[in-house]
Amino acid sequence: MWKKIYPGILNILQTNLENSDARWSSLTAFLCGPEEVKSKPTVVVTIDGTIIGRANANWAQLTLQIQSVLTKNDLQDWEVEFAYGKVSFSRAVPIMSTRNAGDSLGVVDTKFTGSMGGFIGLSTVSNTQMRWCAVTAHHVVRPEPEDTVEFQSDLLLQPQDTSHPRAVKVRSPSPGDYKDTLARLIKELDMNGKTREGLEVRRAKQHRGLSARQESEAKELENVQRKLEEKLAWLTSREQPFGRVVACSGLHANERSHMLDWALVEVGRENLCQNYPIAFHELPDDPGHAPPEDYQWDGRSPNNKIERMKLGEWVVMRGRTSGTRTGRVHKLPVAVKRWEIPGLPETLEWLIAPTRSAWEPAEPAAFAKSGDSGAWVYNGAGAIVGQVIAEGKREVGRDFGLSIVTPVHDLFQDIEEATGAELYLPMFDEMEEMEEFGRES
Repeated sequence: MWKKIYPGILNILQTNLENSDARWSSLTAFLCGPEEVKSKPTVVVTIDGTIIGRANANWAQLTLQIQSVLTKNDLQDWEVEFAYGKVSFSRAVPIMSTRNAGDSLGVVDTKFTGSMGGFIGLSTVSNTQMRWCAVTAHHVVRPEPEDTVEFQSDLLLQPQDTSHPRAVKVRSPSPGDYKDTLARLIKELDMNGKTREGLEVRRAKQHRGLSARQESEAKELENVQRKLEEKLAWLTSREQPFGRVVACSGLHANERSHMLDWALVEVGRENLCQNYPIAFHELPDDPGHAPPEDYQWDGRSPNNKIERMKLGEWVVMRGRTSGTRTGRVHKLPVAVKRWEIPGLPETLEWLIAPTRSAWEPAEPAAFAKSGDSGAWVYNGAGAIVGQVIAEGKREVGRDFGLSIVTPVHDLFQDIEEATGAELYLPMFDEMEEMEEFGRES
């Protein structure tokens, strides 16, 4: 039914808001209400750029026009809501992360950061050596959106093309996360060291030495010291850039009306890793986030299956900002308009809602947030199904908690078409065979 009414509603928005300061950002439908049994199907249009009440648009008239489309299709019980919000493709300003900083990624000498989705291999006719790349979002490694269109037709750079403007150096953790995490570790080491010194002073003063409880505390402090030193050594080993950008999509739509927003960072074998689905023990300990019963991934078994997203299915992602989050694929696509990219048409995107409905009284955490762009999304079978590219933010009232994801088949197909290469997902036994074949060739 949505496919039938969507064109008419989209035409109303295009006709009435084309010359308005109330630029619409997204269009889809939800079940809205405080409880599922009381919720109503609602067409939701988010407006980006101004407060609805002050915008140059007749909201009541627009509502009546949309309701007329609904009535013609026997959907008179549906409601219409205009909400002040937007689809955000922003890169996060680094924050203190409680997670392992290794999942973050950013360009050297910048303050922005995003997420590394996973690793792929590219095989080209002109180069027998497999080229290994980390995948992230284009807007994580490029300047502001209006400066990215020129890169739409760029092909795969060669390793010697170090002076190309796109061949920027990338670090993981990102520069900001590296700096913040380093400062936190040094502070924790200092505090731990002072506590240990205090116990040693007490040991020296007390004739019988420390009590059993104090001795246990001293041993625990030694363990903490060792773990902090290991983390510090790991972090400082990653101070140098781990790769360069060698290909990126620009921001464009494919023939299926999906937005493409990806970038490839070429890495050496020493920085390469297989792609592991999210481990079961990393999932939120909450019945509302429970995975399918057969979800048995342990975090040590790689899985390079890719599958198409299915409406309503359970999915999970791990991003730099949000950590591990679960959600469900929304049963309707969302129309997205990016006004800052001249000539970019409306696109139809897949929407992920957090596993607790965004319309419940208790507002759930978003599926993904700024800084999670580039993270890969997995389904209940552990297969890769998509990549996070944006979040849907409601700026007045309760937040949507929604995220926009590019299907993995569209992502990989566009990478192959743009680079002229054949794409592989790394499995270490296969990697060794491929590299041996390359040497023999």
